[in-house]
Amino acid sequence: MVIKENKREICLSVIARALDGLNNKNFSETALIAIGIKIYKYYFPNIFLDDAIKDTILIMRQQRIRVI
Repeated sequence: MVIKENKREICLSVIARALDGLNNKNFSETALIAIGIKIYKYYFPNIFLDDAIKDTILIMRQQRIRVI
């Protein structure tokens, strides 16, 4: 279970870095969510789409708070 949690943390970190880099490039929120889902599916091919969407949106909200 620890390995899965570490892998999840790495995945979320990669998504956060990708979204942070793309945030200033005028991508729509839908495009950013799609990119987050692709990264999530790379790390966890059998994961439910709901989890990928939920975590990606959570990261986007956290990044918005940092900017404000």
